[in-house]
Amino acid sequence: MFFGHIAVGLAAKPVAPKIPLGALLLSATAIDTLAGVFAIAGIEKMDASGNSSFPWSHGLLMAVVWAVAGAAIAFLLSRDRRVSAVIGLVVFSHWALDFVSHPMGFGRELPPDLPLLVEGSPKVGLGLYNSVPAALITEFGLFIAGIAIYLSTTRAKDRVGRWALWLLLLFVFLLALPAAVPELALGPTFATVLLLPLGNWVDRHRTSGRAHMAAAAP
Repeated sequence: MFFGHIAVGLAAKPVAPKIPLGALLLSATAIDTLAGVFAIAGIEKMDASGNSSFPWSHGLLMAVVWAVAGAAIAFLLSRDRRVSAVIGLVVFSHWALDFVSHPMGFGRELPPDLPLLVEGSPKVGLGLYNSVPAALITEFGLFIAGIAIYLSTTRAKDRVGRWALWLLLLFVFLLALPAAVPELALGPTFATVLLLPLGNWVDRHRTSGRAHMAAAAP
């Protein structure tokens, strides 16, 4: 659901225009970044055989913890409750989308793999990724919707602002190719931190929120 996570970050921009796009994209993918850290540390494991174990990053309980932590950090930095709430919800949206998409069977029927609590607790997942056509339609539908929402609520300030988003989206596609295979996902997982500076760079060349509405008014 990588494109779906990116879509949430893009779509959240008009909800809280104060939040830099890079921060929204990083928040939407933070749980995957944590999974990469935990996999390197030997705490979790990811594979395509249905034996993945990631209770500390992708468990429901820990998703709530990470969302609260993200909201707390956002509040400390911004002193804005709306900013804090949006960041927390964007972080938690990762688990919600994974609940719909996991397990990642890609045409194979795999058992649920998202633990509710810790390792050994019941696991859940609706298994959208067990059907390749359903996964592609849903994920790219969300991705296109996210892009449309961002473009319709922002406006380029200059020439860079007209093409910067497309460069960012190209980077997203390059990340997604190996990330689709769990055994190859660690590199792209860590590379998601680059979404922060790239997204913020896009933001600096586009106006959003009230500024965009005022510019669009007759």
